Amino acid sequence: LIAAWRAARQDVSVADASQQLVIGGSLRLWDVLLQRWLHDLRRNYPSLAIMAEAQTPDYLTRKLIDGTLDVAILLEPAQLDIMQIQEIATVEFILVSSDHGLSVEQALQENYVFVDWGLSFGLDHRRTFPDASEAITRVTHAKMALEYISLVGGSAYLPKRMVDKDIEVGLLHEVADAPVFSRQAYATFPVRSPRLELIEESLQLVRSE
Repeated sequence: LIAAWRAARQDVSVADASQQLVIGGSLRLWDVLLQRWLHDLRRNYPSLAIMAEAQTPDYLTRKLIDGTLDVAILLEPAQLDIMQIQEIATVEFILVSSDHGLSVEQALQENYVFVDWGLSFGLDHRRTFPDASEAITRVTHAKMALEYISLVGGSAYLPKRMVDKDIEVGLLHEVADAPVFSRQAYATFPVRSPRLELIEESLQLVRSE
């Protein structure tokens, strides 16, 4: 009853729109992948009422379950029978630095910023660099790390699609011979949703990135 009331309240709040879509993304992915998705949704669906939010995976999963969120984009989605999970994108993380010509060892020691890309990334990072010391600067998402190393200096593993332009103009430098980490981004949405067709159409915009 509570979930139905919440969904009905959302419907009433956008009664003037022909359709609506409530989207969510993890804080880790929003700047990397989903901000552009929001822009593309508006361009492709000019009359669509869009509600968007960036939150933690646990929070987004709860909203999917109670029916107040149509679709969430996550790196590590919960495996639930009532949810459909589709892989929509591959995100590559490369080691970049504000300094040119650093070795991998130097980049991991000199003002290295560890970005928390989730449990599996953390495990892979530790297995790949078992002798690296713990970073004294740790952040939770890409934009924080990007602004930090751009202004203060340092190195970090950041999404390739996010830093390509900075590398091209010489603001950042890819660390030679550093391993590349890849992670899949997944769309999660209820198996039984009245907006399945719209959800599927909207996800094509993310896949085309």
